[in-house]
Amino acid sequence: MKQKHRDRKSANHPEQPIISLLRKPPLQARAPVVIPGVTAGVFELTRHNHESAMEGRPLAVVHFWAPSSAYCREFAPAFAAASARHLGVLFASVNVEEQPEIGSRFGIASVPTLMIVREGIIVHVHEGPLPAGALDAALDAARALDMAHMARQMADAAGDTPEAAAGPPSLEAYLRPSVRDALAQIAPRLADGKLVLIRDAFEADFAERMHRSLDQSTAWRVQEGYETHFHYHYHDLSNAQAYPEDITACSGIFDSPQTKAWITRLSGRSCTGPTEFFANWYLPGDYLHPHNDVAANDADSHRQVTFVWYLSKEWRPEWGGSFFWCPTSSYLPAAFNTLALFNVGAGGTHLVSHVSPFAKGKRLAISGWWTGQVAPPAAAWTGPEQIRAGDAEFEVY
Repeated sequence: MKQKHRDRKSANHPEQPIISLLRKPPLQARAPVVIPGVTAGVFELTRHNHESAMEGRPLAVVHFWAPSSAYCREFAPAFAAASARHLGVLFASVNVEEQPEIGSRFGIASVPTLMIVREGIIVHVHEGPLPAGALDAALDAARALDMAHMARQMADAAGDTPEAAAGPPSLEAYLRPSVRDALAQIAPRLADGKLVLIRDAFEADFAERMHRSLDQSTAWRVQEGYETHFHYHYHDLSNAQAYPEDITACSGIFDSPQTKAWITRLSGRSCTGPTEFFANWYLPGDYLHPHNDVAANDADSHRQVTFVWYLSKEWRPEWGGSFFWCPTSSYLPAAFNTLALFNVGAGGTHLVSHVSPFAKGKRLAISGWWTGQVAPPAAAWTGPEQIRAGDAEFEVY
């Protein structure tokens, strides 16, 4: 049976950088075959030859396609033309309807999908047709990456150094066993830009201990800002020197190399940079206006994955303080021991609704971002359409 894949335009599904290693014994290669209607130089990869064809290639571009997709057929000539401009780069294709094993291995959820691999590391993934100029720019960016630095970061995240081995354990170890067993099911959802909520995520004693620590803390400080389109007002523990002992230990777990290796595997994002970690308390009147979390502290710490761990006891939805996920217009109350995860990107707009003056409990959470070297996707929307007719002006959103 042929594997079905969704067909999408790139404007709705921008690029999603992914870091992973391709380390499997090479298989016997078959003679490469070209896609029908595409000029020579674009190789067709199959389950028999894809590993040997990719083995040792300094730079490769792989086009995951399906004959039934009109977008794939439209993109194929531009892909073939690019192969002639980039001599020495392997341009290859995978027909996911005939080779579902390869598509499954790389987590391909829609076609066309374009993947750039440098020195055995996946450094760029883009869903949807890509203009020729954008493909050229993506290749230039891949060539400019500091691969030695990236390899060191990945080794640290994987715990391959003595320092990493001696650090705190992975956050995964604190999840309930049934949650750990089911985690593989959420990986493709994160890669697809979805928000994932894990109810009753962590072992009870771990969650209770962190709740008590936040509940008893007296070091909360107001955080507020009033920019043109982004206002916020809430209370947090962002100064590590003021953390209670248990929160200090918790921040070390979220920032451990083992945790970064785990979230890298789970999210498909390179999370080898420093973890941004803080606790927050939303009091009556506190709120957070819509935003998408896209930000960078420096070249090595672009935000990759957002985490929010709710530690509110018996919080009632009518008290407000709900996480509102704009892509699906969903209000999500702050339920105790719920972990929210999503990959940072232009499409992940969200907010926290006002906390009611009638709220009686404490709306507590631990939140932040795992960061990495590769910038997340840029915004696809460039603003409203402007229409002018004489002295009449219209904006179309």
